[in-house]
Amino acid sequence: MNIEKLLMQILPFLFSALRKAFDKKPHEQQMAMINGSMLAQVIRRHYDGGYLDIITAAQESLGWMPAETDKVLEELIRRRGWEVFSQADIAYCIAAILKTLPEQSTQDGFFSGIAGEIAMILAEWSQVIIAKNAKDPSEIPDALSWKDLSSGLLEFAYRRYVKPLIK
Repeated sequence: MNIEKLLMQILPFLFSALRKAFDKKPHEQQMAMINGSMLAQVIRRHYDGGYLDIITAAQESLGWMPAETDKVLEELIRRRGWEVFSQADIAYCIAAILKTLPEQSTQDGFFSGIAGEIAMILAEWSQVIIAKNAKDPSEIPDALSWKDLSSGLLEFAYRRYVKPLIK
């Protein structure tokens, strides 16, 4: 049996397992992964147009208000430890980083990391809201972790929900 045939037999099983794992996550975490992937794609496609282009594209494609996108970008900058003076500098920071990553695969990895970081931010914020409204601690889901994301759930969310929307 050649490797291609073997992979074609294994991939549907893996996709099915990822779908089941994704479906078991709370809705807020599912949406965090989808929206994290979508915002990372917006950043990827619009960073060269500058900060306002990112904000405008996020509003058009995600329906996010500029203040929401700005808040996420501010937290992304803080967590990544990027040396910028304001959120407006994020486009310049990304451009500078990408100049050091000439390979497409390393750039893909960079944006996957951004998607994961944004998903974590959104999931944590959702969890705070859930915790405030919970009557019972058992209603609060476990946090979304890097282990969850690296297991393929973020990639599943991207391929299932985001990639079909990209033109």
